[in-house]
Amino acid sequence: MLAKATSFFLGGLSCGGYRGYFDEFVREYKTPVLIEGGFSTGAGKLLRAAAREWERQGLAPHNILCSSGGDRLDAVGCDALGLCFVNATSPHAPRAELPSAVERVLPLYDAYDAAVLGEQKETLAELRRFGADAVRRAGRYVTAAASLMRETEQAIAVCTDLDKARAFAGALSRRYLPMAGGPGARRIRLLSAVTGNGPCFLSDALCQAETLVILEDEYGAASDCILHVLADEALAKGHRVIACPCAVRPGHLDHLLLPKLSCAFVTANRFHEEYSGNPRRIHCTRFSEKSGIRARKTRIRFNRKMAQELLSQATDALSEAGAYQAAVDDIYAQAELCDRMDALCRRAENLARGETGL
Repeated sequence: MLAKATSFFLGGLSCGGYRGYFDEFVREYKTPVLIEGGFSTGAGKLLRAAAREWERQGLAPHNILCSSGGDRLDAVGCDALGLCFVNATSPHAPRAELPSAVERVLPLYDAYDAAVLGEQKETLAELRRFGADAVRRAGRYVTAAASLMRETEQAIAVCTDLDKARAFAGALSRRYLPMAGGPGARRIRLLSAVTGNGPCFLSDALCQAETLVILEDEYGAASDCILHVLADEALAKGHRVIACPCAVRPGHLDHLLLPKLSCAFVTANRFHEEYSGNPRRIHCTRFSEKSGIRARKTRIRFNRKMAQELLSQATDALSEAGAYQAAVDDIYAQAELCDRMDALCRRAENLARGETGL
């Protein structure tokens, strides 16, 4: 599993504002390379240069997509070489704690014509302000949607036999998770995010799983319980897992990947697209008291409809923010000093080959 380039998110708007896992990502790698200065237009060139070099070598990078939408990259990582490259601008902004000793830093500041940017500083400041306002507006919509989703899950949890769900998770562990040597380890990745193009679900990693277990759960109470138990069991048995929390509600676990076993446990509902192949499907209604759900049906339907409408409003606001950011990127692209940017791309390619000296 994960034998080829795989796409993930590593942050996005949540019920508590922007929630990213970039600091955790950086700590996974022996040699992090932090790209500082400029915006996505410059950092993206360096990130893609590194990813192309790894793919040329036949390696399997993790491509971390920007949750604002489009195909922009926020980071790339290569487990085989212990290397990652991260766009270290806000809102990700991991800091170099021991520059050159641990982290390598690629600054973009000198790759732009300061005089050209200086002439546009008022326009840039205005665009950034408008974009930030749009993102804050999107954040309020996402927070409201998450509140409704949480209310529904809590209502369903009252009607759900969580002890039965935990016992079932134990049975899944015994069937699919053998003992493994060495200590267990947890990574965090996101398979979904609210973007400027609408809620987006990435299925690259799931397409590579030989064993796919789908938890059909419209409300999330039972699947979250089962996945947390499976994650704890996998770690206790010495497996390396990729935990995929909900982008909107970070405490809620949506999916669990075990690359070494080529196995994935995933949640299926109207917020996640249909999965292909021939997976094992588990209908989580088996853990619920159906009469209790029927008694709450009107409220559940209202919450679902309003949450979807709020997420649609968040999408519109993020699309607006993306347009402002694209205008900023265009100005920086016009001020780019091509020879210096090309030199930085070559340095990124050299680092991607493991040549750590700058």
